[in-house]
Amino acid sequence: MAAEIVEQFSEKHENEGYFDALLETVNEDGRHEHVTSVFEQRRQWKEARANGDDDHPILKAAGDNNEYIDAFLDLIWDWNHIINVRLHKATKTSRLIPTTGMSDMMLMHDQCDKCWSMHGAKWAPDAHLAKKHGGEGAPMVKKYIEYFYMMKLRDVEVEGFYYIVDACLRAKTEACAQDLVVFAIMTAKPWFHTLGEGYFGLAPGRGYENNQESSLLYQIYNQGMISSKVFGVHTHMFNSTEDPSQIRFGGFNKDLFMEGHDMLHVETRAKSSWEIKFNSAGFYTEEVWKGWHALIDPGYPFIALPKQAFEMFKNDLKKAYPDAPVTCSDDEWCYFVSKCSKIIDGMPDLQFTFPTTTGESATYRVPAASFLFDDRDTRTKLDTCHLGVVRQRFSDLDHFVLGSSFMENFYVVFDGKDTNVNRIGLSANPATVSSETKAPSANPEDPSSRGASGSAASLVVGIIATVVFAVFIAAVTTCICIRKRKQEKLQKAKTYFDSLKTEEEGDQIESDASRTDDNPNHFLKSTSETANEKLVGDLL
Repeated sequence: MAAEIVEQFSEKHENEGYFDALLETVNEDGRHEHVTSVFEQRRQWKEARANGDDDHPILKAAGDNNEYIDAFLDLIWDWNHIINVRLHKATKTSRLIPTTGMSDMMLMHDQCDKCWSMHGAKWAPDAHLAKKHGGEGAPMVKKYIEYFYMMKLRDVEVEGFYYIVDACLRAKTEACAQDLVVFAIMTAKPWFHTLGEGYFGLAPGRGYENNQESSLLYQIYNQGMISSKVFGVHTHMFNSTEDPSQIRFGGFNKDLFMEGHDMLHVETRAKSSWEIKFNSAGFYTEEVWKGWHALIDPGYPFIALPKQAFEMFKNDLKKAYPDAPVTCSDDEWCYFVSKCSKIIDGMPDLQFTFPTTTGESATYRVPAASFLFDDRDTRTKLDTCHLGVVRQRFSDLDHFVLGSSFMENFYVVFDGKDTNVNRIGLSANPATVSSETKAPSANPEDPSSRGASGSAASLVVGIIATVVFAVFIAAVTTCICIRKRKQEKLQKAKTYFDSLKTEEEGDQIESDASRTDDNPNHFLKSTSETANEKLVGDLL
């Protein structure tokens, strides 16, 4: 197939070692046997709607794939994944981070002087939204963003207006929508710098009209860009041409499940959120956190914790590595002064136990390879290994954020098609995830069962009583011995101090002049390096 395309669109010069690719001109509205422009897609859609056909023509034209759209997720320099969205009035495709933590499509406005994008796409609205819904001329809407930019956690306060645009999702098959309402950033404090242009919000929360129907997820569904409020995410913390990260809108791709994996579902905290509860989570200690909530978000590279939970993680990390040169900054993350290859083998897994819709619980493990990141200080040439477990900057966030570091180990499905509840699907091998199982109970109708269970219970109680009594006797004996030793030591000390009283006042144990050691720190009674001095020496 690739050879046919090259033959069709190029003139080869095999002997010279190069070939010329032809640049084709798209005439008029783009109706060409090989090219379908954005304008042609809009024309087809308008024509279909005028004829009473509500189905999206591009979705219908996809053949066997007419119920879903597959979009590739490209990993950019700052560890964020992006999808490509083409706006009608734009200089180039916008690179947006798909996130389950926002309900709007968020873009930089050309007039934002504190905003900067490396990609640099410029756009203009197709129409203006009414002032009552936050359009231009109304008081600016304020939002808070926490994001990663070039390995640094940033937080920014932004303000802006809502506008109306026509847009197409650039995927294996393009899907378009008209009159989408997007949020444009006009000002940023202190600044908003990113490699892309903004965010593609997929949260089922409140949109520009302060209701769920005006969220971007519901907009692209109602406008026909996607056929169902379901999307599945398959991702890595690296780019791959053989197994690319991708998001499927309108369904999920079971072909991308790991071998032996099946889907387990967890209900969300509310219909307006993708947050789910986990029973417990651990690291070095099996249960560091209990009863917290988490948001699984493809728009976040690492694993983010609320302040209190991060303090608990730091304490557990120091338990695991009491003698290692590990540093935890107050507002970001922890790192080792070492390459990750030297510590990865002994690093514990992160583990999260979720209650599933079957009534059982399943534990998902995240290996160290997913949350350890090498870094090198270009100034000091110092190698460090960062843990991708960071502290959230906003104190009002009460949930974990499980980003790509978590998601790359499991295919994740976000299912919002039920009118009453949302569900998160997590792929897993049922044979390897631990589940709570109920112990078999005796049949209450069977007398022999009751008798057997009663005898067993009596035996267990007797054994426990005996063990408790033996432990009590041992403890009392130990306490008596310890107290006796303390009394003997106190008596020896008393005798020693009494003997000092009989010495003459002029006697001196040691004269300062008689010291031959020139060490000015001799009074510390130690001339050896401290642990910190040795560590600093090793680092230098």
